[in-house]
Amino acid sequence: GTWAAMMSHGLEGYVKSAKEIITSARFIKEELNKTPGMRVMGDPLGSVIGFASDDFDIYRLAGHLAEKGWELNSLQFPPSMHICCTRLHAINDMENSKRLIADIREGCAEFMKTKDKPATGSAALYGTTQEIPDRSIIGDVATTYFDAYYDVKGADTLRK
Repeated sequence: GTWAAMMSHGLEGYVKSAKEIITSARFIKEELNKTPGMRVMGDPLGSVIGFASDDFDIYRLAGHLAEKGWELNSLQFPPSMHICCTRLHAINDMENSKRLIADIREGCAEFMKTKDKPATGSAALYGTTQEIPDRSIIGDVATTYFDAYYDVKGADTLRK
């Protein structure tokens, strides 16, 4: 990653890109802090920003953002999400960062009205795993889920 970027863009280009990424990350952090229902985790200084909600199921927001085309990472303990800002968030006057914040605010406004509603779909599945008291079975549960999800009629004949 870093070495290839330096070889491709040179030191000046690499430093310029890094500054733009950090500027974009700071913009996202500041805007999340201004968004009702959002809480930034700690005080991120780099390009990764973790955030959560004390008001609604954060996995509902994860599902909302996925529907909008965003691929952010959901986290557990505590339930939260994070984004790793890249060059794509910084280009065109931070157009993508601004769109992300708009999509987050749209979801938050909706979810603040229905705070107790749980997540659905794959976001709900992810959130549910943190409530399993015996953490050693999660691998088996996930394997069984994916086996059932990707079950193909007649697949047994293919395995022989």
